[in-house]
Amino acid sequence: MSRTTVTTDPSALSPDTYQGWRQEQLFSRAETFFSALLAAIGKAQYTIDLETYIFDYDRIGRQVVESLIAAHHRGVRVRVLMDAVGSYQSSTEAANKLEQAGISVKLFHPLPWQIHHYHRAATRQGRMIDQFLYFFSRINQRDHRKLCIIDKSQLWTGSLNITQKHLQKSNGGEGWRDYGVRTTGVLVEELENHFDALWHRRKIIRKEGLFRHYWHNYDLWSRRRKNQLLLRQIREATSRIWIVSAYFAPSASVIRALKQARARQVDIKILVPSHSDIGIFPFLTATYYTDLIQAGIDIYEYQPGVLHAKALFIDNNCLIGSTNFNHRSFLHDLELDISLNKTESKQELERFFKADLQASKKVSMEKPKYGLYGRLVGMLARVLRYWM
Repeated sequence: MSRTTVTTDPSALSPDTYQGWRQEQLFSRAETFFSALLAAIGKAQYTIDLETYIFDYDRIGRQVVESLIAAHHRGVRVRVLMDAVGSYQSSTEAANKLEQAGISVKLFHPLPWQIHHYHRAATRQGRMIDQFLYFFSRINQRDHRKLCIIDKSQLWTGSLNITQKHLQKSNGGEGWRDYGVRTTGVLVEELENHFDALWHRRKIIRKEGLFRHYWHNYDLWSRRRKNQLLLRQIREATSRIWIVSAYFAPSASVIRALKQARARQVDIKILVPSHSDIGIFPFLTATYYTDLIQAGIDIYEYQPGVLHAKALFIDNNCLIGSTNFNHRSFLHDLELDISLNKTESKQELERFFKADLQASKKVSMEKPKYGLYGRLVGMLARVLRYWM
């Protein structure tokens, strides 16, 4: 079973009183996610806003580009925002193809030498000197979000970028393991406003859904609030804390909170990749093993391929999105996570997690994963973890 759909009768609810997502549809296979997303793009009537960290102009990227161009020709307003670092290899080709068809494209924080992207940069308005200072002060901040908003009524998000790497190897991909979600309801309009704010580089208007139904870190206030809320929930957990993180290298305060929770007999399970698309990261993650395992925390390494999913279970709260338990997500990058409301959706995400545990190996300190060289690499990476 790769997905579930939970629907509430819209006739029984009004936009003013509805609290939460109207629909929550989960995906555990990239093939199913992309097929459904492309079908939704093909049915769009008014607007499509696509935002992604990686946009590869490969098999999936070309299909998305062709679908967006077809939507544009139907009269749909299409905007595409991609990160200049995550989409470094294919951004020029994808952007040129889209712009030639008349679609607006912006690149988030081009690097200083990406002069060919300067005209596409999403920058703050104002005097040139202000723009220059803003540009270089934010160069380390990346847009790590992955989302598509269609007709201001449906949101597609999770850990899937626009790349065929997420597909199974038998389908020409690299077999990355991901979780995706499609939601509908009036809350989608709030996130559409967030996209507008990022597109035009203006202040965001905070509304009721923030930290109740979705978590983001668009500005300094929301970033601090998100980090504080995460710590508070860990400290107040009573039954479980289950973490799925493609890149695990949290702050000392998070480690302390996890150890304190385990001392209260909270069930803590952490699922990380055995092999990563960022080769140094498993070495870095392994430097946390001894401390956590000695505290009684269970750590599992996913074996079949690259684990790229991101999810968090704290008691009955379930989050799915783009946030990793690392310094980049906590301190630098823009992220988006959806808080699931439906019991069936939470149970489905639990099934994803338990299935992945079955495909994982529990870490034991009786047999260290790395020798001296690997431990040295890990400690060096730990010194640099602020930027990772």
